[in-house]
Amino acid sequence: MAYYFTIKDKNGYKCINLSNHPFFERLSKYKGNKYSLEEIDIFTSNYANMLSLKEALLFDGILDEKEVTKELSVRIKSKNGLIKVMYEPVFKESSKYLGIDYLTYQMKILACDYDFLIKLLNHYRNSSVNNETLAGIREYTFGNPEVNINELIDQFISREIYNFKYDQEQKKYIVTSIKYKSLHDLAMFVYNYLNKPVLSKEEINEELKSFISYLKGEDIKKEEITIPKTKKVKKRIKGNNEGQTSFLD
Repeated sequence: MAYYFTIKDKNGYKCINLSNHPFFERLSKYKGNKYSLEEIDIFTSNYANMLSLKEALLFDGILDEKEVTKELSVRIKSKNGLIKVMYEPVFKESSKYLGIDYLTYQMKILACDYDFLIKLLNHYRNSSVNNETLAGIREYTFGNPEVNINELIDQFISREIYNFKYDQEQKKYIVTSIKYKSLHDLAMFVYNYLNKPVLSKEEINEELKSFISYLKGEDIKKEEITIPKTKKVKKRIKGNNEGQTSFLD
């Protein structure tokens, strides 16, 4: 499935072409302004947050000063147009959660957090691959002492993000690939549970206005040079009478 990196405009959402950007790495068969989700995640994870990403896109000439304060998002096409992928783009800090070992570690820490487990159950209530696992997690939230929550977390992650096939020779299921979209969704779900936005949209836009001014040189003010008024100078005038003085303008 193709994904699009978009900026909001008066006609809806404009697709941004990143293919020539030095930080962009093409991994898929797509061309032009179509990407895999992983390609977009790798690109945006070069930046600390939305502010630094927008500043870079402005500086690189990919966005102009009118566009840069608009909504920047990752989207997919549907019958109703371009639909937003849940959550903000992946940035440097959140990209760690795409590592399966790190994601598993964080989820096991959160296994004792009742609120997290309830949100996990609600968010994935329609998961076709994890019905039984979610039932077990629900039993754990009810206080069933026989439930091993760490095993359930391992099972949940495995079923959610891996594709399997049955190997006739080994007589067992083996992993064939990672379902990247599922990994992305779970990673961002966990990250956004643990982390709140540092900057609001309004704060980002204020910082962008300052950055635009900086690029234009508008923040460099000329020094105001004050020329002091000439003071009346007392001069000695030599005349017939020694010691006679006069004040001249």
